[in-house]
Amino acid sequence: DIAADEVDHLFAAADDDADDQLSFLEILDHHDVFVGSEATDYGDHLHNLDRFEDEL
Repeated sequence: DIAADEVDHLFAAADDDADDQLSFLEILDHHDVFVGSEATDYGDHLHNLDRFEDEL
């Protein structure tokens, strides 16, 4: 439940075009939200974005 709430928070803060997908630019534009998030391990998961390329 906590993880789902965090994902909902990230999407509400960063999904600017409301397409239920986060683009690379949306993540960059809202990096402060992701760096402060447990879901990204406080930004540690953002160091190697190439591994998420297929998902983005």
